[in-house]
Amino acid sequence: MSFPENLDMDRVLSKALGGIHEAVHDWLDGAPTSEEPLMNRLTAQFTRRRRHCDVGVRVPVSMTAKVAFLHRQGTQQTDAFGADLAITIEIPDRNYRKTILFQIKVSEDFLARLERQQLNQALADDRTADRSFVLVADKVRQRMRVKSVRDALGLIQEGNETARVDCAEWMAVSEWLTKWISCDVGPASKADDPRSVEKLLQSFVVEPPEDWESPWEQGNGADYPSGQRPAKAWLEMMFRQVPGNKESKE
Repeated sequence: MSFPENLDMDRVLSKALGGIHEAVHDWLDGAPTSEEPLMNRLTAQFTRRRRHCDVGVRVPVSMTAKVAFLHRQGTQQTDAFGADLAITIEIPDRNYRKTILFQIKVSEDFLARLERQQLNQALADDRTADRSFVLVADKVRQRMRVKSVRDALGLIQEGNETARVDCAEWMAVSEWLTKWISCDVGPASKADDPRSVEKLLQSFVVEPPEDWESPWEQGNGADYPSGQRPAKAWLEMMFRQVPGNKESKE
């Protein structure tokens, strides 16, 4: 699957990176600067109402975003999580669907601590393993880096449960996003897959927004590892051609 037709990559990157930059800036201005507040800032940034969010080439294409929660807050919450944030991009007109799962980490001067057990939780199921990445946000340099969970796990020496690693040379978000949307990184989803990662996520949704549009009504999480959930929150980004605008065939 190549980059979807009629989506302007420059515009998509501008909107995505701009949103990430604002989220990180707001996160650093607040307190505390830990993973959970950053995830909240990211989801809030991408679900806020946007005017003139046109990312089309020949005709206008709008983006809408919504968040569903896969767990409830509370002191009795004991589940483990394979990821902090799952993101699905859906383009119905092009039969395009991809999902990513992020473990969010905070670093200082690009030094972050990885935990073997947490990384293994992302690899515990074949539906999430190849779609799982570590997203590092640096408090000092105010930049973000990305690496697959499989590759990140290889940075922890055998016999050790944790490692402090240098993330400066990991992939920049702009490079990673281009490769991911173009399917050079991470597998795409198939609409007819009975064991799709989207159906897995849907089976754990406990707090969907009122306008949640899910093509994955039938969940398939019964065989997911006990005592674990695939993510804490799920961000769905839908790209649709604006009604009344027909794509030029020339």
